[in-house]
Amino acid sequence: MTAVPKDPWEEIEALHRRVAQLWDEFYRDAVFLQAQEPAPAFIPEVDVVETPETIRLYVSLPGIVEEDVELQLTPEALTIQGVRHAPFDPEQTHPVSRESRYGYFRRRIRLPSPVDPHSLRAYFSDGMLAIYMARPRGLALG
Repeated sequence: MTAVPKDPWEEIEALHRRVAQLWDEFYRDAVFLQAQEPAPAFIPEVDVVETPETIRLYVSLPGIVEEDVELQLTPEALTIQGVRHAPFDPEQTHPVSRESRYGYFRRRIRLPSPVDPHSLRAYFSDGMLAIYMARPRGLALG
């Protein structure tokens, strides 16, 4: 029997995924222990984009349905929270490998400048939540 050498890139990619997972767990636990709130199962990725007229947020929420997402806008921040349900019943199955996280999530994003609270518009498609908020008239970018 001849041994087949492993692909070193596979091992590097696996190590990268594990280190990213450890950082996520460390950040999640540290932040929510200080706040004395239940730790979320995961923290969604968010891109914040400014234009002269709007502030836009793009939130990656794969595997989540629109009805399980809630938004709350305050003058200084937008909070996104919800739940991602497992596509299988953990009580009835035995996962061999689990890389995905399921359960409660919450993310509070500090806004770079004030927004018109009545202008919030959100669109959800293919696991991506796009949020648009208008800047008050006469407010400069940044």
